[in-house]
Amino acid sequence: MYKHTIFSLLLLSIVLLACSSQKDFVIESDYSYSGRFKKYKTFDFIMMSENDSFVHKGLVEKTISSRMHAQGYRYTVDKPDLLITYKIFSENFAMKGYSQPNFDRWVQENWGEKLMVDDKFVQNSNSDITAEYNDQKHYMYDGTMLISFFDRKKRQTVWQGYASGVFSEGKETSERSVKIATAKIFREFRIVANGYIIKKDV
Repeated sequence: MYKHTIFSLLLLSIVLLACSSQKDFVIESDYSYSGRFKKYKTFDFIMMSENDSFVHKGLVEKTISSRMHAQGYRYTVDKPDLLITYKIFSENFAMKGYSQPNFDRWVQENWGEKLMVDDKFVQNSNSDITAEYNDQKHYMYDGTMLISFFDRKKRQTVWQGYASGVFSEGKETSERSVKIATAKIFREFRIVANGYIIKKDV
């Protein structure tokens, strides 16, 4: 009985320690209503000089590429549909985001087409879905990773996801933290190349 109690307490301590070691990332994402999300098939990276000295640059790009390939997108340098860039912010800051309709629903139910009339978005009185950008502030802390998708033809950013709590000033950022943060951001972008939505548990 005594040994069983000690074992149970030891097991509980291990579980609590594992939970406390997990970083609680704050994940947010925004998208452009004019994004052609069901038409994107290919991607490439935009090279940014500020990332050249980033020690985990290769890991981030490998993780992004792996996720994009798993979702059916093909890497190409020949006129890709999407150009992907990422940026690391080491300091805390507030950034403007938007309160928008659920991204999955927007894409799956083709609201970009339903609300477009003569190249302008209009309100549909029969739906709660609108194409309005309602500003809101996102407070980022302990270092933030931002991943953006740029539509090469439209010349505009169509989606961005960010995770705060990835980097702590003056502390080493582990490869595991970078990998987890990148993967969590991509859970906000669950569209595969043929336009279908990946289920929540994937």
